[in-house]
Amino acid sequence: MTLTQLKIGKITRAVTLGALLLWGLATVGCSKSNKHKGAVQTLFVHGDPMELVSGATFNPQVPFTAREIPNLGDYSLVSATQLTEKGELVKSNAQDRNLEAENAPTKSSDRLEKVIPFAFKKTANNLWAFASSEFTIEFQERNDGSLQAQRVFTSKESHPVEAIHYSATPGLQMFSMLVVGRDEKLGKVMLVAYWLRQGSQVSLAQGNKSYNYTWGPGVLVPWDNRQEVTVNICGSSTQQYADLIREAFLDWNHALASRLKVNVQVAASYPPFSDLNFHCTQMINNFLIEHDQNVAFPGMTLNIPNRATGYIQDSDIFLWASEFAKYKVDIRNPRMAERFMRIARHEFGHLLGLDHMFDGTESIMSYNNREHVMIYNYDRQAIRELYPLIGTAR
Repeated sequence: MTLTQLKIGKITRAVTLGALLLWGLATVGCSKSNKHKGAVQTLFVHGDPMELVSGATFNPQVPFTAREIPNLGDYSLVSATQLTEKGELVKSNAQDRNLEAENAPTKSSDRLEKVIPFAFKKTANNLWAFASSEFTIEFQERNDGSLQAQRVFTSKESHPVEAIHYSATPGLQMFSMLVVGRDEKLGKVMLVAYWLRQGSQVSLAQGNKSYNYTWGPGVLVPWDNRQEVTVNICGSSTQQYADLIREAFLDWNHALASRLKVNVQVAASYPPFSDLNFHCTQMINNFLIEHDQNVAFPGMTLNIPNRATGYIQDSDIFLWASEFAKYKVDIRNPRMAERFMRIARHEFGHLLGLDHMFDGTESIMSYNNREHVMIYNYDRQAIRELYPLIGTAR
């Protein structure tokens, strides 16, 4: 993510989300909290979470049937992220907030190693539970053996849900689920979760620990450079910035120097961001991330690793129109266009697997007071460590 404190023009955030709160649960597999200290005062309105999937084509079909469940085995939760219509408003002063501390880069690969096991069990004639110690999803079995998710249970409560999209990798090694529901306090709730079949993890490659990567210093989890990666420009609101987005990625293509082939293209149709096999960059309208008008949060990247392969499985970039509006300068203004491309370059760095730098290093991934606008030597060296020449052993 990219957070900017407007009064001092400081890049302060670009973290890949792991897991956040699931309704009233304890945090699921999250190594850090994004909440500010202070008493909760009231709620502020983010907006309708469905804005994040505006224009998408959905697949509401569960990718397995009740008959196939006994052969699936058990799964582990990879990531779960929640987006809500309303959020807790914490009384704070933007100048007193330590935004770097709130959004520190990952220090180790612990959050990849910790797993929350899930298992299927039949609870009634036509009901299946996909259960863990943290939460459970209840499926109803239809007459033809197909399944429909209908409730999410925690230790204290349950919520009716509608599953609007599923995706899976070959052989159901991984699958994802996007559900929507309501909470009395938070309003509309969107939950996306990703699972990996247990017993299929590989050891992660280790590199130079002076380079900060998404899953820890020196922890090498790249895209598979034996295949072309397609990053799609999704949605009509995003297409007007297509040239800026392509230009922002051009510098990374130069840095990669043919170590990874990335194609940036406009998508005529697209599934929602939860899809494991389709990668979008999308401008999201009418959804506010940060209530403080002195702090802008214009970008976020959601990366999903595949521990069975050791590669990134999915990555999606969100650009928040309501956060860009805090700058009070039209994006088409040349000065704002430059800022837009800086933010896009920064988010593309996350999509490729880079994390932030806090030590004053000149980097597009840096947080210091100087606004870094280009890709620097550190970025080139880090990305070439992560992506060896094609055909070279990792």
